[in-house]
Amino acid sequence: MRSFVSNNINNALHLASICFAAVLSTAGHASTWYVDSVATGSHNGTSWANAWTALGQISGVVPGDTVYISGGQTNLSQTYVVPSGGWNPIGGTVGNPVTYQTGQDAAHNGTVKIDGGGAQWLLMPKSGNFTISGTWLESA
Repeated sequence: MRSFVSNNINNALHLASICFAAVLSTAGHASTWYVDSVATGSHNGTSWANAWTALGQISGVVPGDTVYISGGQTNLSQTYVVPSGGWNPIGGTVGNPVTYQTGQDAAHNGTVKIDGGGAQWLLMPKSGNFTISGTWLESA
């Protein structure tokens, strides 16, 4: 009887460790999101076709994620107006920032223009630790 119980406990512990390892392996998975002011899909940010159409729509971003922002086609530009309350990019953590980057393919790697609506604006990250890369221009 004793070996039966200890075998069941060993099996349960083994199964628990496998489940714990599976949870840890999926917890660190970074997501890619998209913003394109001319997207016509579902606007949930999951692809270029379903991209968010405004900076203020960005949500659900977590540390380690990348948000691609369309600058339009190569050698062109695409403009995004800062929401009236400013744009507060969602940030990451130390060593695991959220990256906001110009699109990488020819249909989206033009210049991203940020329009402050005639007023000065300041990027105020919600939690710090974010990176902006690519070609960006600001217009007040």
